[in-house]
Amino acid sequence: MSTREQREQLDALSREDLIALVLQLQQRLAQLEARLDQNSHNSSKPPSQDSPFQPMAKQRSLTQRKSGGQPGHEGKGLRKVEVPDQVVVHARSTCQHCGYNLAQEPAQPAGAWQVFDLPADLKLVVTQHQRHKATCPWCRQESLAVLPDWLAEETPCQYGPRCRALGLYLMEQQHLPFERTQALFVDLFGSCPSQGTLWNWQQQAHHRLAPVEAAIAEALVAAPIAGADETPVRGPHDLGWIHVLCNGAWTWYGAHAKRGREAMDSFGLLERFTQAGGVLMSDCLASYAIYGKARALCNAHLLRELRAVEEAGHTWATSMARLLLSVKERVEACGAPLAGSALLSVWRWFGRCLALGERENAAAFVDKSSCLLARLRTRRDEYLRFASVAGVWFDNNQSERALRMVKLHQKVSGCFRSLLGAQVLCRVRGYLSTMNKQGQGLFAALVSVMEGRPLLPPLMTQNN
Repeated sequence: MSTREQREQLDALSREDLIALVLQLQQRLAQLEARLDQNSHNSSKPPSQDSPFQPMAKQRSLTQRKSGGQPGHEGKGLRKVEVPDQVVVHARSTCQHCGYNLAQEPAQPAGAWQVFDLPADLKLVVTQHQRHKATCPWCRQESLAVLPDWLAEETPCQYGPRCRALGLYLMEQQHLPFERTQALFVDLFGSCPSQGTLWNWQQQAHHRLAPVEAAIAEALVAAPIAGADETPVRGPHDLGWIHVLCNGAWTWYGAHAKRGREAMDSFGLLERFTQAGGVLMSDCLASYAIYGKARALCNAHLLRELRAVEEAGHTWATSMARLLLSVKERVEACGAPLAGSALLSVWRWFGRCLALGERENAAAFVDKSSCLLARLRTRRDEYLRFASVAGVWFDNNQSERALRMVKLHQKVSGCFRSLLGAQVLCRVRGYLSTMNKQGQGLFAALVSVMEGRPLLPPLMTQNN
């Protein structure tokens, strides 16, 4: 439609219709401006999507402490060993003052410094495995010696478990793609595995960690609290979603083509977890609402939404945010949930914030404010679960941190070529995250996996 035709249509409108049209356009403009103002501080957008030119939001109040380690902080520096691997003596042959020959004069130690470094010659150590056979004098049958489980008989030259563990560590823990993993092998050792070999190592780990992943899932089902979240997977034809269920000791990932209930039911964990009496921490995705009544909602998400409403000029959001942070401090200070009159006062304060929001929204209606008020009215107990039930978290940051590694993997290594690649990452990352949470060395754990005898998380062996 041309500009002239648009002007003719506007001229034909009555004054009341023009006013209604202007108000409608103003409301639409306000919605679009609010959408443009969204960032990681006032919405669920990840920080990677923030504009580099937007001003940084003030996250916490400034203190008088200098940056760096504070007084009393335990250092993490190197410690001298009693017996070094080698000793290099630095001696003078002549006097630094007069030039006298000191070669025959006795010398005394004047200081010692221990330097921790890599050997100058980093190279692969080639070990030949020879299998012997012997003939039994009784039955006249030959017997062959048993080879290690990880050794492939059909391959005369192959990489050992430590090389395989290093490749797996680089790809799954440090998120390097095949090409950069190969480049590191060449730079350090002068030789590198093919991309097909690297993929075979990933598949070997995926197969050998299947029982460990199942045991981690069972541990989470029996846990008193766990957090759940999900993130999309980049790949051909909208590959799917990666889901996470975790707490302070265990991490489980799952890959599925769907995001909601179909995927969650196929995993079979959330329903069993809630039936066992566990408290599920999540965001407001509707699919989580069907799993149990004793749910807890993430207050980190809520604080971001409150900030967006506050930026729209509503002071009730500021009061609600102060309430949540104040209750969080009280719960952390006493080390136990609130009860009795203390909890009742929190509920009253919560109600006053909602009443203030209703008055402000009546004076200046904002869609986001109205929707948030409606949700807070119906889900007060879920947002305040951390204040009334022992052990419940204030937010679901554990799950978000777990998924952040998946997002980082896609940024560094690129998209997945198939859902199987995402499933391989899920199983290996879940194992590594669990071992890290329980204080275990990740490289040693991966060596055990590539040797065919995966180390179990300590809490799993203690429970057995």
